[in-house]
Parts: sequence; structure tokens; C-alpha cells
Amino acid sequence: MPDYRAAFLNNAVPMCIIDDDGRLRSVNRAATDYFRGAPPDPDEISWLFSWGAGGGSISHGTGTDGGPVLVATDVVPVSWRGEGAHLLAAVDVTSQATESAELRRALEHIRVAEEGAGIGFWDSFVKGKTISVDSGWAHLIGYEAEELGVSFDEVFMRRIHPDDKAVVAAYIARLDDGTTPAGRAEFRMRHRDGRWIWVRSVCRVVAYDADGAPERVAGMHMDITQEHETVEALAEAKKKIILLSSVTRHDILNQVSVILMCDELVRGNTGRAPMTPEKADHYWDMANAAAHTIERLISFTRDYDALGMELPRWQSLATVVRNAEIMLHGNGVPVSLTCGEIEVFADPLFEKVLYNLLENVRRHGEGAGRVTIAFADGEEGGVLTVSDDGCGVPLDKKERIFERGYGKNTGLGLYLSREMLGITGITISECGTCGTGAVFRLIIPRNHIRRIKIPA
Repeated sequence: MPDYRAAFLNNAVPMCIIDDDGRLRSVNRAATDYFRGAPPDPDEISWLFSWGAGGGSISHGTGTDGGPVLVATDVVPVSWRGEGAHLLAAVDVTSQATESAELRRALEHIRVAEEGAGIGFWDSFVKGKTISVDSGWAHLIGYEAEELGVSFDEVFMRRIHPDDKAVVAAYIARLDDGTTPAGRAEFRMRHRDGRWIWVRSVCRVVAYDADGAPERVAGMHMDITQEHETVEALAEAKKKIILLSSVTRHDILNQVSVILMCDELVRGNTGRAPMTPEKADHYWDMANAAAHTIERLISFTRDYDALGMELPRWQSLATVVRNAEIMLHGNGVPVSLTCGEIEVFADPLFEKVLYNLLENVRRHGEGAGRVTIAFADGEEGGVLTVSDDGCGVPLDKKERIFERGYGKNTGLGLYLSREMLGITGITISECGTCGTGAVFRLIIPRNHIRRIKIPA
């Protein structure tokens, strides 16, 4: 040991020599200084040196100030004055461990925020065409990061919507050839469950090779599906409002023309011979009917005026059905709901649609004693059925009942229901058997349905 004694004594790392019997034989100055010059003895420094058969270890102890410390210890076999012994080197890593724990907590918080915001990060090497993604990125498309591999084409490009591949290819090319140091694009990617989600991608070149060419690109993906669907729904609502307003104005003007014509005929301003009282009554009846039609059309505008006034939103099917029943004031047919915990992304007037369907059973479903509302997964999306055990709809009227103005009441309920549902891509048809009951079938886009998770 004499050749190494100076190195041992003067080393900045606290060290000690323990013989094979576990007795403390010597400590260096760093170990002594750790105790602020107090003469160490085996009991005082036993916390500092973790005895072992060899190799390294981490142990907990108590520092000279009484606070907890974390010590990293390395054990090396040596010879001490001709006898077997062990050299133990110990480093107080409490501060590093604390920083590491704080970093882990910060990363956990970031991960939670990332998941909640629908954000994921990726890192790509240009020449190798490889990509690494974090869990947030993988979860956007329904995977775990470990399942995806590292191939840029396999992980990313093959999941791009065919109509968006040209946009994405141009986006990547501008980065790879150095045309721009940063980029931004929006496109669709296929989710694991088969649906398409909209993604906003923002990235930047973060490393260049020796020739100044882009070497590594890092970026972020954000799920903006609902943002796109909301914009599309509002555009569809605006289009429907313009169309309905135009048609309604035309219908009202037609009815006004009928009233004016009847007025002229009754007053005898046409130059013809005075009409009989019976004929006059007939024209007054026509004018009265036209006035009532105008009244119904104006009432109709109150309903469709609300189209697109509020953003589409996720709605609990059970809550919507319950509210529709309340609107019937106890005058409806009993409803049996077998949908489970389902939410539908639809215009707020979705509740009005369910009300119209239930109210139609009360008005037209002769003999109906129960309504059943059920949900099932189908090839086209979610299938919501509203069926009753009444008289049903004749085959030749299954489509006509959705025409504007057709029906025994206002002729607007089912027409408006179809328009309301169409805002978020939901279709409605009648597919029951006449004589056994009506069945209204709503097809809901797959990405407009979600099942509510009930806490255990």
C-alpha cells in the first residue's frame, strides 16, 4: 500500500480501509473533512460506508446535520499491510438524487399534460429515415410507443390519408432539402380502430451535418379532429340555414299570393259578376288556410334558426333521451333505453330530434305501447335505432315522411330532424315493417361516438 498511500490520503473522495474482519483500519482526509475535522470512529462513519462483498451500491444514511443522505459506495478488494482488506469509496449523492426525483416528477407532469391536450412528440433522422416517438404521439393513433418501431415510412408515412400524402410529402421535402428550417402542416392519419384523425404537425430542424444539410428534425403532433369537425359542422349548418331560409321565404310568398288573390276575388275587383256567398266563403277558407300555413312556417323558422348557433358537442345519449321524455310532459309512450353509457358528438338540437321521434310515436304510432332505443356497432359506424310496436310506416311512405311539408301535422318535424342530424354527418331512415311498428335508424360516424368509462 505505500505506493498508493498518498493517493489514498489526499483523494477528494471520502475513502476508508476495512479489513476482512470488518474492522476500520484507516480513513483519508476527505472522510475526516466530511465530519468537519472531528476524529471519526467506526460508529460515527458506519452510515457512510456500505459494507459489501464488492461492486457498487446505494444506501441511505444520516448526515452530520441529522438530515437524511443518500450515499453511492464502491468496494474494491486491496491488500493492507500484507493482509486482505477492502477499499470503500463513498460519495454523497443526495443532491443529485433530489434533482433526479424532481426531474422525474416534472416529466410525469408533462406527460399528463401532454396526454390531456392530445399532444405527442417525435424525433427523426433524415438520412437514416428513422423516427422515434413518445407515448403521447403513439396514443394519438391508438398504440403504445414500443409497438411502432423506428422506420419513418412504416410508423408515419403509411398511416397518412391518401388524399393528404402529397401535402405531407411536400412538407417533409422542404425540411429535408433545407428549404426551410421549420414547418407546419395539417393532415389525416389512420387510427388503430380504423377511423381518420386530423393532426397538426409543427417541427424544426435541430441538427445539421458537416455539410450544413439537415440531419435531425424534431416536432410535435396535436390531435385537432374535433376542431376540424366543428368547423365543418358550422359550415354545413350555415349552408342549411341559407337553403331553408330561401325555401321558407318562397313558401311564405306563395301563401301571401293566395291570400291576395282570394281578397281580390271576394271584393269583386276582377271585373266579373258578383260571386255567391258560398263561393266567397270558399275563398275565405283558402285565405284562412294560407294564413295558418304562414303561421306554421314562421314557427318552423324558430327551430331551424338555432341550427349552428351553438358548437356541436359530446352529449350523453341517456341524458338526451331523458330530456326528450321530459319535454313530452308525461304524454309520451314509455321508453326502454338499452344503449349503455354512450356519448354522441352532435349539434345541440340532437335532443330536439329525439323529441320529434318520440312525439311522432304519440301522434301517429297507433297501438304503440312501448319505444325501444338501442345502440350497436355497424360497418358504417354506430347504429342507433328508435323503434316502437305501433302500426308502422307503409312501404311507399318510408322516404316521403322526410320530405318538407309531408305529414298530418306541420310536415316539418322529420324533415328538420334530418337537416339537424346532417350537420355532423348523421343519417336517418325508416326501416320498420308496416303493421309491426316503425324503426328509425340513425347511422353515426364512428369518430362521433365514444363510450363513457365508469369509475370502478
